[in-house]
Amino acid sequence: MTNTSSQPQSNGKQPELTEAQRAKLAQRLAQRDGGNDLGEINPEVAQALMIPDEQARLSALGKALVGTRLLVPVQPHGHDESENSDISQLLRQQSVGGVKAVVAYTDLKTMQLDFPKLRPVPLPVDKVALAAIATKLPLALNGRKHLFLPYPALEALATGDSWLAPWDDEELRSYFKALLARYSALTGYRLMPSPKGTDLELFVDITQGDKFTNQLQLFVGELQKNAKIAARCGLLEVKPRPVSPM
Repeated sequence: MTNTSSQPQSNGKQPELTEAQRAKLAQRLAQRDGGNDLGEINPEVAQALMIPDEQARLSALGKALVGTRLLVPVQPHGHDESENSDISQLLRQQSVGGVKAVVAYTDLKTMQLDFPKLRPVPLPVDKVALAAIATKLPLALNGRKHLFLPYPALEALATGDSWLAPWDDEELRSYFKALLARYSALTGYRLMPSPKGTDLELFVDITQGDKFTNQLQLFVGELQKNAKIAARCGLLEVKPRPVSPM
């Protein structure tokens, strides 16, 4: 089966499953997970998804997803050979918020809102994460642009570990604080999630003329020499934000 690129199909209504469909789905899910899985969301994952702050939400998901399963939507057919295929070939590729990504779902109801005619293939999150890494595309959880799992999160999940987000990393915060102290025109920073890694919003004092430009170049050069940055942040994009001191 080859990768497909498709826009979500939705009529805005949740289709009802027949008893026969429910029984078949339960059998398929149980075979994969060894339990009575009807496609419901994991309670800890559901709680994490309800967190309004984007950074805190992704931090919580990086822990709650460990050891869970995700659902991958595939075309329906009369046999189950696709489940034995290369998982990276099962993952659907589509544009999510203008970014090409692969998608996987936390539960059947959410998946059917986007793909009512497709069937779910339940897979352990570590296998989905590893397959997503193989595609070299970010993974949009539930097909939503505010739920991109960046590469470092996928790498952690692929090995069964929880993800320490860069904005929660005390060592990383200390590093940035010490580095910024060397440059008077760079007044602060904020780490924000992005599809493939992390955005570093860097606040620069524009009243210092060319000085802030030179310091910005030196700052970026220091980041490029630090091998831990890529490991912890993934693709790091520096985004200067001009500010004027009061």
